[in-house]
Amino acid sequence: MVRKEKEKMITMCDNYLSLYKNKWNKCYTEALENGSNDPDYDASIIFDEGCSPEEVVGYYLYYYEEEALRQWRGNIEGLELNKNDRKIDEILASLQVHCTDCTYKFCRNR
Repeated sequence: MVRKEKEKMITMCDNYLSLYKNKWNKCYTEALENGSNDPDYDASIIFDEGCSPEEVVGYYLYYYEEEALRQWRGNIEGLELNKNDRKIDEILASLQVHCTDCTYKFCRNR
């Protein structure tokens, strides 16, 4: 992969990760402000109800790194996909194709 292309992909991955982390922090804060006894659980519900496709991509990159696409596809297998689901799949597939030879491997160690 050409250096410029690699830097572009790193920036894209960083942006998705940042979107996820910012959204998660807002959800967690909201759960705490609502007096949650289990803020991790409640934040995950808040996140699921209001996240964007890009934030979901960041979630999968954060937790599954280079396995993000495989994990996503395993989770959606047999489901009827909506517009947002198709967008998530498209983004993750694009990152998988472009990052295969990248030593950065889905922004590992973030």
